Amino acid sequence: MTVALIGLMAAGKSTVGRALAERLKLPFVDTDAVIEAATGRTVRELWEAGGESAYRPRERDAVAATLAAGSAVVLAVPGGVAVDDDMATRVTGSGALVVYLRAAPETLTARVTATGGDAGHRPLLGADPARALAELHRRRDGRYAALADLVVDVDGRSAAAVVDRILAALSSH
Repeated sequence: MTVALIGLMAAGKSTVGRALAERLKLPFVDTDAVIEAATGRTVRELWEAGGESAYRPRERDAVAATLAAGSAVVLAVPGGVAVDDDMATRVTGSGALVVYLRAAPETLTARVTATGGDAGHRPLLGADPARALAELHRRRDGRYAALADLVVDVDGRSAAAVVDRILAALSSH
């Protein structure tokens, strides 16, 4: 079974995704990494060159190609799934278990700050990551929850604990 991890940046989609894929003995696909490998450019470079309207189709295409391949994977879905109806439809209609890794804005800010802001990878943060993340959370939380089959709160939980929660849900899915 494919597991599609959704949520805001820094929620743990890549970290949890790798650990979950290892436990399930499935490939892990990080959409941002797929796009960067295909283009030879960072998310920030692509975003700055064409803006959101040019970048979102790349995300949508990478997600669609991964899901269309028909292989079971653990997929880190871009945060933009909350604002891209076509991508959301592809993910929810794929038969994947859609898991929303929900984190409070404070958790997201702490994680982004701990990585030095990850400036090359997170163009939506701007000069005030805490404010940007709080606003993104406010606008997208309900949408992520509506798309998900399972919501896992990640605040204060290790990646291993989050993986255990997802595996428990998989066994009953």
